[in-house]
Amino acid sequence: MTGIRYAFYADGTDLWRDLSIELQERFGAEPAIWLGHPRHIEFASRRFPSCEVLDERDLNIGLFGRSTRPSAPHDVLGSPAFLRCQSAAVYSLQRNAIHRDIDYLDRLVFVSGLTDFLWDRVRRSGATHFVAAQAPHSAAGFLLTGLFDALGIEMLHFDQAKIGPFMFPRLGLDYRAVSIDEVDASESGLLTPDIAKAWVDKFHQQVVGRRLAAVEERKSKIESGTSGARGLARKLINAENELRRQESPTRSSRVSLRSGLRGPGSVGRAVRSVHRRSQLISELRHAHDGAANPLGARAGFALFQLHFEPEKSTIPDGGLNLSQLAAIRIARESLPSDTELVVKEHPSQLSYVSHGFTGRSPSFYEALLGIPGVSLVSRSAPNWDLIERSCVVLTVTGTVAVEAAFVGIPSGHFGHPWYRGLNGSRALQDARTAPDVLREALEQRPAGGAATADDLVSLLARSAVLGVVSPGRLRHFERHGWEQVHDVNSVAMVVASHLGLG
Repeated sequence: MTGIRYAFYADGTDLWRDLSIELQERFGAEPAIWLGHPRHIEFASRRFPSCEVLDERDLNIGLFGRSTRPSAPHDVLGSPAFLRCQSAAVYSLQRNAIHRDIDYLDRLVFVSGLTDFLWDRVRRSGATHFVAAQAPHSAAGFLLTGLFDALGIEMLHFDQAKIGPFMFPRLGLDYRAVSIDEVDASESGLLTPDIAKAWVDKFHQQVVGRRLAAVEERKSKIESGTSGARGLARKLINAENELRRQESPTRSSRVSLRSGLRGPGSVGRAVRSVHRRSQLISELRHAHDGAANPLGARAGFALFQLHFEPEKSTIPDGGLNLSQLAAIRIARESLPSDTELVVKEHPSQLSYVSHGFTGRSPSFYEALLGIPGVSLVSRSAPNWDLIERSCVVLTVTGTVAVEAAFVGIPSGHFGHPWYRGLNGSRALQDARTAPDVLREALEQRPAGGAATADDLVSLLARSAVLGVVSPGRLRHFERHGWEQVHDVNSVAMVVASHLGLG
């Protein structure tokens, strides 16, 4: 054994289980902390008996011990790195609001208790490296990342390409690229330009066909079945099942913070939950539709496509521009004064089958319209009409920038998207340089079509490894014909290099 013990922030695909085995058997490295998906908790506990194994979902709804333990030192808690992650952790709890019955908690108290719990594990683990399946996007993940970052231990994680089963290794929350030249994934025979091209071509065909992303098409179909008596019955059943899962004896007996949720009347609470949820979504829709205007004959505008929130695409992938309102202000200030900035809401944000009401409020649209030169377009405006009529497409990290590149429209991104470096899409993270960058973008349109496809294939072949981060993306790519061939060898070599074992 090497003596290397690392903290592991895993996810639910078999890749991460197999990676831990490969690191143990090939390099003698074992995890000291395993924070991960429930699917692999039993495996990790059995395989690594000296490892502190933690179920991420349990921690995020308050299932952790609160016995007396030393708090993290002030120099850790007060460091900019930890404070940034702590703020993100508080915000991420909005994912659990209402539908997870955690919204009544004092979130700062919750985060403080969870921080102490995790610090105790970090302190005792002696971990000197931090490896993550992906950048954190839950309270437990953010806090663990913040603690290690404050200690000067950098995180290696993987960034999922949205158009195919490819992952980009990154360092830290500024997503610095990790070279895979030494690994050369193509030697394994798994990631080759031909495989990359097959997936790029699929995406290109979707662009040519002017289709919505598959996930949005499915949500639209589900949405159409949630109205009327049958839809109400489905909502009640889902809400009651959620409450029953939360109140199972193995969980409810361990959480004093949620003792008020136990007892009879779950159907009544399900009805109240559905009513409250529907009311909030209706209020959000009303505010949006009152502020939005039809597209009409407008053209030559700059288009800003909003992200669904709360979601990883903005926190943490947005970096310092995690606030979309702040990114819109930078965009407005950077554009020529006579160029209108048209904003389009994400379709899932106003959907009854999503949880967008926890990440957006009616006041967002009021603040948006308070910015001179900015307008909100109605949700009935087709995305492809907007893209093709625009002079530039702007986003935090959205794949809409890749779609725009295919049709010869320049784009700019305010965060850390997986496609950084793609010809035609420029980084706008720095407000000081954004005006010059946007001016260049407006003057130089990408070639589009086959040239963009070739550029994407090159980007994937030189910077990515074959694999899928999360179960949700796994199911998506399986539906599109992927046979789950993870390149564990290449991922292990990247991680081993980070651990100093390569």
